[in-house]
Amino acid sequence: MKEDVFSRAINITNRNVYLTNILLLPALIYTILGIYDIHNWSDIQRDKKFSTYLSLWYILALLIVFVILFSSIFHGFMYSYTKPTLQLLGKVDHKLTAPLFSLVIVALNYIYFLFLNKPCPHSPDSIVLYIVTLLFTGFGMLSWSLKRFVFQPRYNRGKFLQKIKYFMSHTFFHYIAYTGVTLLMTLYYMDNKEIYKSLFLNKC
Repeated sequence: MKEDVFSRAINITNRNVYLTNILLLPALIYTILGIYDIHNWSDIQRDKKFSTYLSLWYILALLIVFVILFSSIFHGFMYSYTKPTLQLLGKVDHKLTAPLFSLVIVALNYIYFLFLNKPCPHSPDSIVLYIVTLLFTGFGMLSWSLKRFVFQPRYNRGKFLQKIKYFMSHTFFHYIAYTGVTLLMTLYYMDNKEIYKSLFLNKC
């Protein structure tokens, strides 16, 4: 009976992990709005560079959808012994989509840094918001490192309270990291055309 209560408590705590994937929806919305914005540029030539830039936005939107989907499946069914197929499908999250998405976010931060260092006028609001984005991204990376190298080894062979600590640290990581992602996509949406002109056309 006691073991059953512990298992239920772990599953309930684990819900906070996969429900935090909702926090990626604003980032997805900003990406979709960015795509819509690009389609409505009337003063930009529709050439190969334009198509490449637009394709990158579509790929990013698709990646965010996959991250939300597979992360929800992975965390939602990791303790379900009656859904082995979904457990197997959920492994796509930590083997492919999650690490790929992390690399993409690092790359997007670097690209935006390059954009800010171009000799073009920038909004002070963009610079301030980018600093806040970097803070959230940095804290997200730090919290992931603590989770991965401090809590996870104990979790793998740990007991009830150690599992709870692991879930809490992972939930905190999602909160911080996903907020950083949303702020970053807000910047890309705000400076969409300017980024294209600066980095793809080399003009302000």
